[in-house]
Amino acid sequence: MRRVQLRIVSIVLLIIGATVATWTIWGSDFTDLSVYVAGGRAILHGDALYRSTGNFGLPFTYTPFAALLFVPLALTGPAAPVLMLVASLAALARVAVLLGRRLADEWSLDAVTCSAGLLGLMLMSEPVTATLSFGQINALVLWLVVEAFGARRASAPWMIGLAAAIKLTPLAFVPLMFGSRRSRDGLISVLAFTATVALGWVVQPSEATRYWTALAVDARRVGGVAFVSNQSINGMLWRLDGPGGNRAVWALSSIVVGLVCYAVGIRALRRGDWVLAVGSVGLFSLLASPISWSHHWVLLTPMLVALCLRRTRTSTALAALGSVVLISRAIWWVPNRSDLEYQHHGWQIVAGNAYTLYGLVVVAYLAWSLRDNQDRDPGPTVEGSDTATRPSPALVESREPPRADQTS
Repeated sequence: MRRVQLRIVSIVLLIIGATVATWTIWGSDFTDLSVYVAGGRAILHGDALYRSTGNFGLPFTYTPFAALLFVPLALTGPAAPVLMLVASLAALARVAVLLGRRLADEWSLDAVTCSAGLLGLMLMSEPVTATLSFGQINALVLWLVVEAFGARRASAPWMIGLAAAIKLTPLAFVPLMFGSRRSRDGLISVLAFTATVALGWVVQPSEATRYWTALAVDARRVGGVAFVSNQSINGMLWRLDGPGGNRAVWALSSIVVGLVCYAVGIRALRRGDWVLAVGSVGLFSLLASPISWSHHWVLLTPMLVALCLRRTRTSTALAALGSVVLISRAIWWVPNRSDLEYQHHGWQIVAGNAYTLYGLVVVAYLAWSLRDNQDRDPGPTVEGSDTATRPSPALVESREPPRADQTS
């Protein structure tokens, strides 16, 4: 009976998620997709890549190699939004399957039930709906990262290099590989990324030089740093301290967050818990990046699942809180644009920095979890898989006794 009820709940969540996503993207102008198309056209016509713009004059800000990947979008013309939407939904579904399997293994449930419910929750969240309505590439980047670590076959570290070639932040997963004694995978990731850089130089050498020597480190070029959609530590500091933020605090806090997240991630991956490893390092990349637009926070999904896998009261409450924060769209409750972010006060400060503050709370929980140094056997691997698919050892604190509803 309990399994039937859970299946009904998962179906309801999927229907609600699909409805929310459809309502959100209906009539969208796919602003960011127009930038991708402009980049693809610049490659096709031999135009200067970083002088190309999409709708509303937004400039192309991705790597030269990313522009090569966007050429098919430029060739499809009016069908580009449909192509991107289908690809993004397929990527999200695959991520839901990979993470849903881990939930099913931990909870002794049907994998389809877990995957469907998870996909429904993802489609309700603001980062996912924003990704779909903007025509953003985030869902595909998330898939590349999750697939690289979680597929039930030999790992595919080259996918991390490919993801980083589109958006630089997945480079954060390379130290995770080296630190967890997967040096070969780390080397393959670096080589794959290097190959994409070289290919971009071959296609547009002058523009590639301009990108890697100047544009790649210019955070202001991609938008207003203080805009409420920038849910990084740097963005929060800009909103709190004024233009320029506080570089010293940003650097120090990023180092602390990095030490905690890599410590947790490396230990987790060594024990076979790829979900926690990806979630921890993904959270670091979101918080430490100079710009983490709200739609980038699709990368928080593995961490929410990792917290669910822990199955303690604290971790479950944190997972539920994270879902509420993302689904409620709290950051948009406050005045934004035209530098109104600098005038936030009281509850507006909390709401306007909700993603960042939640991420810091999770980091504090991860730091607290490191107090227990006892190793635990993550259990046997799934047949035909590598250590990336072992059941989760959770975090590292001792488990609470299972509740009655967890024993059936």
